[in-house]
Amino acid sequence: MKTVISVLTAHFFVLGTFIWLASPACADSGGDYKAGSDFAKQVQGNGLNSLKNFSGEQNLPGYTANP
Repeated sequence: MKTVISVLTAHFFVLGTFIWLASPACADSGGDYKAGSDFAKQVQGNGLNSLKNFSGEQNLPGYTANP
């Protein structure tokens, strides 16, 4: 019976230590999500706009419309 109690006590301390060490990693997840979401909103559509406004004459040296 003493071994069961000692095993349960050890598990309690290991689990408690793990939770204590892992809690700072989760503490700012909301702020990190908001920062990523704001960045995504800022750059949304930039790739499509780059393709729509692409001009071969301005961006590629030696480009001609009629090769």
